Amino acid sequence: MSNFSINPSLRFLWMRYLPIGIVSYSNPLWGDLSSQIFEMLRERRLLYAHDPSQQYEDGLRSFPDQLRILPENHLDDRTRSPLFADLPRTDANKRYLSLEYGQSDVELLRTAFRLRDITGAQMVYRIEQDLNSPSSVMKNPDTDHHWHSRAADLITFLIDRDPNVANMIKQRLLPLIPLSSGRWVTASTPDLHFPSRRGPPIPYDLALTVDPEAASNHSRRNMFERLGVTEIQPSEVIDRLWRFYSQQDQPSSLNTSKAHLAYLYWHHDRLRADDPRYSRLWLYDDHEARVPCDDSRTIYMPLNDDYGPMELLKSVPDPRNPALLVPACSVPYLNSGYLHQFSAARRRNGLTWLDWLQKGPGVRRNLRLKYRAGSLSPEFRHLLHYRPEKILNVLKADWAVYRPDLSHSIEDEISQAEVLCQDSRPAVLSSTYFPTSSLLEKAQELGISQVFPFVRISDLAEDDATFEDWRFLNRFGVKFEVNLTFYLSVLQQHKGANHAPWNHETRSGILKTYEAISDHCNEISRDTVV
Repeated sequence: MSNFSINPSLRFLWMRYLPIGIVSYSNPLWGDLSSQIFEMLRERRLLYAHDPSQQYEDGLRSFPDQLRILPENHLDDRTRSPLFADLPRTDANKRYLSLEYGQSDVELLRTAFRLRDITGAQMVYRIEQDLNSPSSVMKNPDTDHHWHSRAADLITFLIDRDPNVANMIKQRLLPLIPLSSGRWVTASTPDLHFPSRRGPPIPYDLALTVDPEAASNHSRRNMFERLGVTEIQPSEVIDRLWRFYSQQDQPSSLNTSKAHLAYLYWHHDRLRADDPRYSRLWLYDDHEARVPCDDSRTIYMPLNDDYGPMELLKSVPDPRNPALLVPACSVPYLNSGYLHQFSAARRRNGLTWLDWLQKGPGVRRNLRLKYRAGSLSPEFRHLLHYRPEKILNVLKADWAVYRPDLSHSIEDEISQAEVLCQDSRPAVLSSTYFPTSSLLEKAQELGISQVFPFVRISDLAEDDATFEDWRFLNRFGVKFEVNLTFYLSVLQQHKGANHAPWNHETRSGILKTYEAISDHCNEISRDTVV
């Protein structure tokens, strides 16, 4: 038999000629002889271990009791190769029986030499070898799902068949679990959880989560469950998030902050938009400096809106001396890395991502009007001093936001700001008139349309007959009516130094102005005229 096992044509077939079966027991003499034959053969190197290179040489044969059979579930069913490579030949552990033996011949060898299947403990060493190898199949990102499914089913089978295997896997610290962060960890690692099924991933620093692609494989998920991985509820993640921000000087980064906010936005149905815990958060500005979300600082959206902070606070020529540049008003802008976490079409509980950033963490799209103490903010003062062409449209665009915060002192300060006028030089807001059609016609009739302080409105709709959207300006002294006050203002323009030279039209306009004043004068208004 020893010679047969060397012969290339018989090396994997010779066991078919062993005295196994009914013939060997038909006569006691044959039975004793066959037993002696098997005992003798067990002491010889007759069998080949699995060799991926298929270089089967005489010197590579092994004793029968050194080898173990690989069952079908230990193999890649497509390539018929072991899922996990055998240990090196010099290792004292038992080795794989060659896969060149046919299944029926393996059964003959099992009977003749009492060959056994490889044990779960022996497979743990081979799995460990793969995981610790630089050329690990399991850790290779190019390894396909089918192989992972077979490997995970095998490990689950080994654990279910022998509970000691699970303990051995933990004791040997086998890194079988890939995390979302890219690390591979062992089953003894605490706080291991499955990733979110929908929405943004659970932030790495709040819970260790399995790689989503690995967790989506049914067989691997079953294996992870056997290894102790569990689900974690969003409410628990959010509680951990708040605890993180309640502790001072926690290590953080822009990417961590983005992950926290994305998760909080997705699950914000559990929180009110005005939840005071939002004030615990901090964000990163365009210089990656940390900015708290409480009332001590304001952080602005980095959007190029016509009436947004980036446009209103930028460096511009000084309106009173265009040869000089006014420095930009220094404020923190939200790091642009936050802006594209979700598409503009995505809504969670009725809010887009940018809407939620305003309502929750308090990122502003409009200029802050006042400090918490009540005085006008430096940003709004910058607007009043250096952007006269923008003041009115900014007030209109965000009037619903500004109206509740107005105080008498703030109203007075805004009223004293200079604004641009239609055809005349800039004027203090409280001294101006709104360009309604009736006021424009009357100014034209009285000959002062080119010098009268009608405020310049850049996007005034021609069909807006009532100008109701602009009526709020009367709180700052802007006037809308043709009345005695209007005619007195006209008279002041007639007396002004910039009036046109005296002529018939000038004289007519002045007379009509006095006639109008007379018509509007009564006992109540007499003191005003005098």
